[in-house]
Parts: sequence; structure tokens; C-alpha cells
Amino acid sequence: MSQENHHEVSTEVAIKKNERWEDQNSAMEGLVVDGAAMTLDTENKPEAKEAILEGKESLCCIDEGTGHMEMNGKLTLAGSGILYPPKNNWQERLEKVADRCLMLGIREVTSHDGCGAAAKAFERDGGKAVLGEMTADEYGQKWAKELQALMNKKLNQAEAVSYRNISATGPDGMVRPAEFHDARTIWFDATGNFNPDKLGNKVPHGFLINDGNEVKLAEDEAEKNYPFEELELAIDIAFNHGFNEKFTPAEPLVVVVLATSAEELEEIKSEVAKYLPATDVDRIKVDGAVLAI
Repeated sequence: MSQENHHEVSTEVAIKKNERWEDQNSAMEGLVVDGAAMTLDTENKPEAKEAILEGKESLCCIDEGTGHMEMNGKLTLAGSGILYPPKNNWQERLEKVADRCLMLGIREVTSHDGCGAAAKAFERDGGKAVLGEMTADEYGQKWAKELQALMNKKLNQAEAVSYRNISATGPDGMVRPAEFHDARTIWFDATGNFNPDKLGNKVPHGFLINDGNEVKLAEDEAEKNYPFEELELAIDIAFNHGFNEKFTPAEPLVVVVLATSAEELEEIKSEVAKYLPATDVDRIKVDGAVLAI
């Protein structure tokens, strides 16, 4: 790409980024000014209550482009579980994630284009030096397809669990721009039942971390603490592949903790604060709400 064409593409992305930021300002203002507790008042706001779904049907990434896609109940794991513990044993990880998904009733496994978690796993596992000409996205797809196959094997039903790759664009593609992340929040969901897609544009886009399901089924400390690894990944992506300098103390990235009790909310908010990067802590706000489940 010539320097001139590169400048044109950069300008186009900058314009699109400004537009997407402004498009979310209204929803973001409500979340920051009114606070998460009022915005997500599931006792008094019927539309907020609609975002609470107990059933799980699809496994997808924590990416806001998939987390905000319309699905009938979703379990989110970064890269659909490709980063889940243990980090150095592909097969053991497959077994664990497959069992978790089956326990929750998952019947669809997805991967998606431009997956940051797949890229991280690709580098963790040796990159092209070890994995050859495979791309990071293809590595993420390989994981998801093997997970689907293992789940079907465990169920002894060849087509019980389906698979699809979610494209970067198109009518069935991700609900964020292909060129950048547009998350202005991170939903840290200790209830395990929050589905922000049901709220449409009433809330800003955010990474969706299913802390409640992950902790409930955790078998060791690595698994119990894993949601905080996803939190660190989401913050890194939001700043370095998203709105970056647009986040300020006045207009911060908001981590919204969703809990089932006031005690749980305060406990998790305190824990979340420990994982915020010191260099950007003034540009991140930790808020939360108790959801009536």
C-alpha cells in the first residue's frame, strides 16, 4: 500500500471512529451520569429485565462485536475458550471447555474474524514458526471446530452442536466495525445471565465477561481467577485497538460489575480495581449494579 493510500485508509478509519463514538454518546452519558444501577434497574425497568436470560444456547467470544449480537442466551469466553486454563495443554483445555458448555446446555459454538484472543493464543503457541502458514483466525476456527466435534462426541450425536464462523462484515457479521473495536464498556457479569444485545442501543457496546458461569464451575484457582485475565485482555484491546486517546477521566472506559447482591457487588468491584493498569487507571471507571434475577 502506498503512503498516500495508507493515509486515506487511516483518515477513513478515524472518521468512522469519531462517528461510532458519537453514536454511542447518548447511551454512554446515561450510564455515566445516571450510573449502572439506574440504567440496569431490573426491578423497575421492564426493558432491563429482558436482558436477563437464564438459558444458554451459544458460545461466543467476549468481543463486543459478538457479545452484542442477538442470540438466545450466550456464554462468552475469549476466543470461545482458546485462552482458558491450562495454557499449555490443548486437549485438556478442549475437554474442560466442552464439559462446561455441555453442563450449561450450549448447542452452538462460534468463532469470529479478527479475534484478538485467537491472535494471542496463536503467538502463545509458537506462531508461524511452529504452526506454519495458518493464520491466527484459522487457528481460532480450528479450536472452535475441534470443540464442536468433541461436544458432539460426548453427546454421541453427530449434529447436536453446530458451528459457525462470524464474519467481520455483512448482515450476519459482527456488530462492530471491522477496522477497530468500539467498546466503551466492559460488562463483568457475576450473575452469568446478562445479555446486552436485548437492550439494543440503550446501552453502549462492551466486552462481555461471563464471570458468574466461569467461577461457578471452576475447579481450581487458575480457573476461578480466569475472568480477571479476560478483563485485562479486554482493557488492553479497548485501549490499543479501540478508542484509545478518546478515553479520558471525563469520558472513561467503564467496567460495569453485575452482581446478585450488594455484598457481592462491592467485593468484586474491589477485586476488579486490582487489575486496572496503573498507566490508565484515571481513564477507567468501575461501576456496578445488583440485578434482580
